[in-house]
Amino acid sequence: MIDMEMKKVSLNGLNVTRFDSYAEIVEQVLSVKKVFVAINPEKIVNPKSWITKLVNENVGYVDGVGVLMGLWKKGVYQKRRLPGFKLWLEVIKSKPEAGYYLIGGTQEVIELTISQLKIDFPNINIRGYSDGYSYCEIIEEIKSELHELAPRVVFVAMGSPRQEKIMAHLFETYKASYIGLGGSFDYYIGKVQRTPEWIQRIGFQWLHRLIMQPKRFKRQMVLVKYFLNLVFKY
Repeated sequence: MIDMEMKKVSLNGLNVTRFDSYAEIVEQVLSVKKVFVAINPEKIVNPKSWITKLVNENVGYVDGVGVLMGLWKKGVYQKRRLPGFKLWLEVIKSKPEAGYYLIGGTQEVIELTISQLKIDFPNINIRGYSDGYSYCEIIEEIKSELHELAPRVVFVAMGSPRQEKIMAHLFETYKASYIGLGGSFDYYIGKVQRTPEWIQRIGFQWLHRLIMQPKRFKRQMVLVKYFLNLVFKY
């Protein structure tokens, strides 16, 4: 049994867990009931006390290439980042019968996601789902469904920090593994095009997303602060 506490590295107060492969983090998702939080530079540069508490009591994993570089500076080696948009599919592929509940997207997006999952994973055990836009209106119904349907893993694709708030709240009510997925459902059904693999490999997916979505400019400026901190502070 791997001692995961020994694999945690603190970056500006956030305990990031180093995973050597998707297989290793998938094993954790299916063996412990925790909230799995994707860590990117924005969470490290602008830490919120409640997110820090959530991560440090659960599992924070490397989603952004900048975080990977932060580990390297600490002398901790991890070969690659493990983004959530691939992690959830690796979890399902590993154990499709585990029992899943999905939250996020519009009603059309979540229904298309469910349909595509049933095609890609014929044996998948989907216990239930809810679109993201109705969440606040039916939160009590979702809580009841979680207890009734008893999924092993809950995927929440709502964007950060909203999805972290939702996962923290639901985890208090119903214990399972929760994974935040951002816009993964949109990527999965092809509504939004993913960054080409070769750009991801060289760590410039942030630049590609900025070009494709210029409105992200202000948000991406946090990367400048992060890399300055990486050189002079962390």
